[in-house]
Amino acid sequence: MQVAAVDKPTLQALFRQPPRRAIEYLQQKQVMPSEDWWRVQGDAHNKSFVIAHMTQLDLLEDIRQSLVDAQKNGMNLKQWSEVAEQKMKARGWWGKQEIQTEAGTREVQLGNAYRLRTIYQTNMAQAYEAGRQSVMWSEDKLFPYVQYSAILDNRTRPRHRALHGVVMRKSDPAWQAIAPKNGYNCRCTTIELMEMDVQSQNLKVRDSTGYFRIDEVDVGNGGIATVARLDFPDLPAFSTDAGWVGRPDANMTQQLLDKALVAEPKIASTVVQQTFKNQSVVNAYNEEIKQWIKSVDPARPRGDMKPVGVFPKQFIKKIKAHSGIELETAVITVHDKDTIAHISKERKKHDHDWFADIVEHLVQPHDLYWDVKHGNAALVFDVEDGQHKYKLIVQLNRQNKGRVDGERVNTVGNLIRTIVVEETSNFENGHDYIYLDHFNGEKK
Repeated sequence: MQVAAVDKPTLQALFRQPPRRAIEYLQQKQVMPSEDWWRVQGDAHNKSFVIAHMTQLDLLEDIRQSLVDAQKNGMNLKQWSEVAEQKMKARGWWGKQEIQTEAGTREVQLGNAYRLRTIYQTNMAQAYEAGRQSVMWSEDKLFPYVQYSAILDNRTRPRHRALHGVVMRKSDPAWQAIAPKNGYNCRCTTIELMEMDVQSQNLKVRDSTGYFRIDEVDVGNGGIATVARLDFPDLPAFSTDAGWVGRPDANMTQQLLDKALVAEPKIASTVVQQTFKNQSVVNAYNEEIKQWIKSVDPARPRGDMKPVGVFPKQFIKKIKAHSGIELETAVITVHDKDTIAHISKERKKHDHDWFADIVEHLVQPHDLYWDVKHGNAALVFDVEDGQHKYKLIVQLNRQNKGRVDGERVNTVGNLIRTIVVEETSNFENGHDYIYLDHFNGEKK
């Protein structure tokens, strides 16, 4: 595979498959403002869309979407660059500028022709490799082996050339860290092999045990990045680029909303809602959250919390207009103790299965009311019988302490505190609840 092939209009021909999975890979990436490239590492490369020194959330989203459009429409580098350059220049993200970082003020290169090429080639190649690999990494009795394949020309990095031709079982743990794309502008790929391929070509099947490790390296400007190394004694040493530890994967079950917690609420709401227009993203994340909710023991909560959606932008405006409360984040959160354990004690019963599908419900039509008694927002959903409604009481700008992916955090969020089934008539008297707005739902 040549990088130049990515620049051809017929992108779907690169791996002889439709580009759907590659498109989904970029669609599900969440924009991550970043001062330095090393702040995004490992599997985060596959979950986050990041460009070093690009901290404007709206510009990041514009560039991400432009790459999705390029995949859909077969735009080559020149065509895409014309679009991206205009977007970057319009927001002042071009040329060399001095920026203020944690390490102090320094001059950095923002947009230029070289960076456009790197952004395009890295993201296109990674997305297509992700689409390809999404269907090959299962335990496959027909194709149990994988061979590393590099492009052997004068542009091939020595450490990538070192692994060319190496064969290991699909189950070898090293593949989780070293599978291409494992660096910027990486052109390497992998090839599935059958037992008969290995035997007929007399290929050596290697085991990474004892030869594989992950190190931390100093990358300057106060940064520490991880590097995966594979050092077979009879071959030159192989290593990924710093920060590129984790194979591309089109799996949609991931934390879609973490970065929106600290982003400007209206912009974050727009970005997340745009992402959730992709039904496959919603389905996968809903399933991830559902499994977590059902796994929680209300009697023994661990302090885990998960983001499950966002307030629509119009709700953010209506909340401020009615109550004067300016939301610090658009994100809506569920906590295993303060939500799940709490509602398990509620006198008014609720449908546990309905609540487990909370991600799906939050992108469907629902109303915003103001709960007069508690002074909180209430999200209200229709029930099939027409006589009742589901009511979610959301505590706004709440300081939440807990764990996210095993790490202790202290964040501000909008916490779902209570879920009950109310009679429809309770929302019509104008005393207990004040109607504020309606959300039509995401159009899939």
